[in-house]
Amino acid sequence: MNSKSTLKPLTLAVATLVLTALASPAAGQSRKFDRLIERQMRKARVPGMAAAIVLDGRTAWAGAWGWANLEEEIPVTPDTVFKIGSISKTVTATAVMQLVDDGLLDLDEDVNAYLPFAVRNPRYPGTRITARQLLTHTSSISDQLSSHLADLLHSEGDYPIPLDEILAQYLVASSDYFDPDASFHAWGPGEGFSYSNIGFGLLGYLVERVSGADLETFNQKRLFTPLGMTESSWFYANLDLDHIAVPYRARRGKNRYQALPFGSYAAYPAGMLQTSIRQFGAYVAMHLESGRYRGQRVLRPSSAREMRQVQFPEVAPTQGLAFVVEEIPAGHLVSHNGEFAGYSADLVMIPELGMGIIVFTNSDLYNQLKPRRLAAMG
Repeated sequence: MNSKSTLKPLTLAVATLVLTALASPAAGQSRKFDRLIERQMRKARVPGMAAAIVLDGRTAWAGAWGWANLEEEIPVTPDTVFKIGSISKTVTATAVMQLVDDGLLDLDEDVNAYLPFAVRNPRYPGTRITARQLLTHTSSISDQLSSHLADLLHSEGDYPIPLDEILAQYLVASSDYFDPDASFHAWGPGEGFSYSNIGFGLLGYLVERVSGADLETFNQKRLFTPLGMTESSWFYANLDLDHIAVPYRARRGKNRYQALPFGSYAAYPAGMLQTSIRQFGAYVAMHLESGRYRGQRVLRPSSAREMRQVQFPEVAPTQGLAFVVEEIPAGHLVSHNGEFAGYSADLVMIPELGMGIIVFTNSDLYNQLKPRRLAAMG
């Protein structure tokens, strides 16, 4: 899972070609366009890809190339399901903001007011950790310990240990896996920035504690159903595996790609969402329309805007609530990308233009040098 906001070369190429085609459609050019995309895919060593452009509150264009399953020659379509890695964090953040809209959660309250166990940086026992800090990676919760527990925190299929148990083991003093020097940074809450998957796992659990429903149920009711995301889930058990793109890792030699198992990570709200490019286009459209989709209010406009505002410019100058926010000539680039073993994804929005770009692939573009890790933590 990853937090880099810079557009990947493949995404930039796809966006340029698609926007050019939309601006200047020409008969007989579709095959030429496809060949250009496929050339970029070969260069990036990507077996399958789906992409979409969102404009004016709808998916203006969606395309798919290559293979969802090389062995069975199943092509990618706009309805093929991909794991989207850390872009999932924006969905967890949206759930948090829905609870803020309901008046059930205060972003600046001590998270211990909502939890059954106490979370404190042992070096700063008197300093509270807040949801706003978790959403901006400024909580001082570290992913360093997760690198030492890779075999424990990753599994094939859905992760078997409940979210609350693994978080308590990682974050609560005196638990089996707690390490004061690895579970937390030396700096205090709000004093620094460090990308934290465990922190977003805690946010997902916070949603569960406050709402009284597990994150899957809450998202299905409050987000996926209103947006028509009927084949989106955090868990393999809720999906048809035949509809999910097989994850691949590029390698040298005659067989260019190695199929990987369907894997998962313990703190699943940080990166385990699975959806299709067509369905996720509705989610992006909702955010571009300030929380509304096809006449339904999913999120208050104030909350949608808050998510794309830099929160702590002194320590995290490009960090909104989950989203990365950067100024560009056209306005603001609001983005997130994601990676997991065998998958890579990009999301970019320019709210001032009402435009979003989404690219999903079944190749982990940045993580091919880490073959021993089932999932790479960025």
